Amino acid sequence: MIYKNINKAMKQLRLLLLIFLIILSVSCATAPIIPEISSQAYIPLNERLPYKIALIITDEFKNAVYSGVVNTKLGCNDNEVGGNSKWSIGFDSNVGTANQELFVNGLSNLFNKVDVYKNITEIKNKNYYDYILIPNSIVTTYYTNDEYRPGANTISASVEYQLKEMDPENYEMVETFTSEASSQPTSVGGSCIGFFAEIVAINKGYQKSIGEAMNKAFDALLQNVMSINESITAVTRRILHIISTKHYRRIAILPSISEGSDEVKMITSLEVELHRMNISIVNKDLIKKALSDLNQSNARRDKKQTAKIIGNLTGADVILISNIKIANNKTKIESTLIDTESGREYSITAKAITNEKNY
Repeated sequence: MIYKNINKAMKQLRLLLLIFLIILSVSCATAPIIPEISSQAYIPLNERLPYKIALIITDEFKNAVYSGVVNTKLGCNDNEVGGNSKWSIGFDSNVGTANQELFVNGLSNLFNKVDVYKNITEIKNKNYYDYILIPNSIVTTYYTNDEYRPGANTISASVEYQLKEMDPENYEMVETFTSEASSQPTSVGGSCIGFFAEIVAINKGYQKSIGEAMNKAFDALLQNVMSINESITAVTRRILHIISTKHYRRIAILPSISEGSDEVKMITSLEVELHRMNISIVNKDLIKKALSDLNQSNARRDKKQTAKIIGNLTGADVILISNIKIANNKTKIESTLIDTESGREYSITAKAITNEKNY
């Protein structure tokens, strides 16, 4: 009889202890945990890319909290607090703070200048920037447990990043880069040392998995965004190097075949550097007139002869022909410098894999 009373008293004590711990955990609740993230400082070239970025970090993106509830059977035996019954465990991840750190620090390692705004309307001089970028994220998590082995829990997370590129001129969307990555499955639980030990293990597992997925997705996103920009920058630097070493003083930049947004960015970046080097650039109207005169003559000419005539008509000592081709997720940049006097050609090419999706 005494033994039964003691056993009953112990069960009541465990129940009271459980209630006390739950009340304590609520009263001592802290802010959502920030997943472990680390910017890889992904720098594809020796120098930062020569672009000015307006990065829009909205309040929704910055303050995002990912909340979840786990319905699980804890790995505790009947003699421990919590028993071997099913429990609902809630957790919160402050993914917004981690997102902000990833994008602000990561992009600052890539570009010459990154200014952060809450929204587009805060930008006073839109023509100052080469890119306006607006990130967004979607977080999902997966939790499995073995009902035959309480505490044998597995956690994994998936993160999708979207990065919208807006045209600084009219604020229209140019394209959306996307990336998605999942974390490795993480095992948590096992033998239950105590009721809250299991909860802490599950919560830590979630934060670790979400952080891992965020890091992977962000790195993939940077490589998507940078692939074309790396190639443009590499070609631009090679062109400038040839112009400098061959001592050219006046260049005629011929219009490209497609004249898409990437060609425009490449030529704009090149012109800025040419002005810094005090290289004269032939006026576009003069180039159009020279090309029109050539077309009217209907004479067959090779590149060497064409370059010489354009040189005579415009005073350029070198001409540049560039084209960017995109097909089957592959980008190829082809640029050719032609000496208008000797006809010598300098070919510069670069390739990149592009995984961006257009919406």
